[in-house]
Amino acid sequence: METKLERIAEISAHSPRPEFTSLYHLINKEMLLQCHKELDGSKAVGIDEITKKEYERNLEQNIDDLVERLKRKSYKPQPSIRVYIPKSNGKLRPLGIACYEDKMVQLALKKILEAIYEPRFLNCMYGFRPNRGCHDAIKELYKRLNNTKICYIVDADIKGFFDHMKHEWIIKFLYLYIKDPNIIGLVKKYLKVGVIDGGELMMNEEGSAQGNIISPILANIYMRSICPFWILRKRSGQRRSQSWKQRKRNCRKKTLLFKKSMKICMNSCCRLMMRFVPYRKICRSPSRNQRKRRNRRTNTRSA
Repeated sequence: METKLERIAEISAHSPRPEFTSLYHLINKEMLLQCHKELDGSKAVGIDEITKKEYERNLEQNIDDLVERLKRKSYKPQPSIRVYIPKSNGKLRPLGIACYEDKMVQLALKKILEAIYEPRFLNCMYGFRPNRGCHDAIKELYKRLNNTKICYIVDADIKGFFDHMKHEWIIKFLYLYIKDPNIIGLVKKYLKVGVIDGGELMMNEEGSAQGNIISPILANIYMRSICPFWILRKRSGQRRSQSWKQRKRNCRKKTLLFKKSMKICMNSCCRLMMRFVPYRKICRSPSRNQRKRRNRRTNTRSA
């Protein structure tokens, strides 16, 4: 199974526009057993309250039944349980806790999506990626700050990003490379299944429940796909409606000035910045001319 995923990753890395038409058969008994071994049994249980130990009592029978339902297209994920955990700013973060069987299928689907999209993600994306994390982003930031002339640092976060991704656009972005309708249909099931919040079923009109295994990879795909379009639209709109002096004046007012035209995308919360607003200025290092003028004023006053 790992060999097949490596082959898919190789095709995705070396093809400008790959199209994968047959992927659904990869979610078989072998992959689901591997996903069962990798899942952490100490995590919270879903709505059916089945733990990993309980599921593996009749593991072979349960896996065979799950594979058969997947083949017949009769597999239906169950709603996730909505729980809230405190954030550092005093607010609450909503999480979705899926059932154990749904976690296995989500992990298998995640492996397939990662094989396709991991070679195509930008090198500056560090959130929710294998062998990458916050410390790697901090190291890269530290290297940029010490080796290049950076005037501004922007710390930005997208409010409710996981909860406000448009389902229509998620499917469109997936369909760029995945032509297997069964994989697309499986993703749609997870997006539309809904969550149980306070004993009440709430259907998902947009977004993917944060806490589900499939949500981070969908968020990265969404971000990688929509960010270039957003930047190009903003740039093209500025060219048509503003003169060069107006654009330069507006750029000076914003805290998005990096060395020349280079924009450093970073995210201290393991989520890459999809937008550049809302933002706040947190640091500014004066340029050489500014330091000279400041020293000149200081010398004049002391004299």
